[in-house]
Amino acid sequence: MPPTVRVHPVADLPAETRAAWTDLYLRVGQGRPQLSPAYVCAVDEVFHTNELAEIADENGTVRAVLPFSRNEGDIADAPLMAVCDGDGPLVDPGFSFDITDVLAAAGLRSFEWGHAPVDVPGLAGRHGTTAPAAVLDLSEGFEAYRTAREAEGTSIFKQTARKRRKLEREVGEITVTLRDSPDLAGELAQMKARQLRAIGLTDSGFRGDGVVKAIQNACSRDSEHMSSFISTLRAGSTVVAMHWWVASGSHLVSVTPTHDLDYEKYSPGTVLTVDVIEQMADHVDSAELGLAINQMKASLMTHTIELGRGKVSLLKRDQLRDKAHDQYLKARIAFKETAFGQKVRR
Repeated sequence: MPPTVRVHPVADLPAETRAAWTDLYLRVGQGRPQLSPAYVCAVDEVFHTNELAEIADENGTVRAVLPFSRNEGDIADAPLMAVCDGDGPLVDPGFSFDITDVLAAAGLRSFEWGHAPVDVPGLAGRHGTTAPAAVLDLSEGFEAYRTAREAEGTSIFKQTARKRRKLEREVGEITVTLRDSPDLAGELAQMKARQLRAIGLTDSGFRGDGVVKAIQNACSRDSEHMSSFISTLRAGSTVVAMHWWVASGSHLVSVTPTHDLDYEKYSPGTVLTVDVIEQMADHVDSAELGLAINQMKASLMTHTIELGRGKVSLLKRDQLRDKAHDQYLKARIAFKETAFGQKVRR
């Protein structure tokens, strides 16, 4: 029997729907703070496209919710998809449903996601591609975490300390601000866009005022269930690295790290990341550094979680196009894992 699905604009949620969403989030979603009511609503105040599908069982009890952004009328993706590091539905353990029933009830032709747990009900088995995301276990505190990583052979902490001293000696006094002004969101977006262009990637996700205002809104909207902040690293008066984070409960998620390319030889992004992790280790049990595991992430991580991306479409012609796109992405991933592909990336 198909579930009962009701859809609401997040700007006009019934009180009982907001309460059910909050309850689900606190029970199963705190590792995915970009699905929190506080975050999704903060983004919606800028774009006015976010909606919530509540999915109820045969008894009328809400067992799952799917926050999404409705684009072009009947095409949906994750809220602020371009900078999203956690999406998909929040689902009660033991409850299952068919995502196509949700799309049909919501009047959607398709739904796209990029960072959903591979086993999340509704999307499990529908991911076009999957990849590991780097996670740090900080449950015993920073010193215990660092000792364990160094016992595994990593030298990143000593290397980072040397880079930090060199940056201070050659450029200026180091200042790390854990929670800097939300007004720096524009500078963060510009710095990230420049970094992406330099390695041949599109900067489309950071163009325009919308994403900047959304980041500012999220960083100005701390609640008991979600905290969002921009960290900065300054050498003298120059901002040389920035990092946008979202935290929830005992979990910290990296959303947008970036650095000034003029200071790349000092690895300022790594210097800032390590400093923030050390400061936050007393407040969280884990930190997720996201997909695309590079040398820094491999050196810092204690384990990985598998995340999936994909797209579900109701129309046959869209399904064929989605399948072709998935095959293209899988071929790209396979190429990057070859020796030649790794050489090209360097």
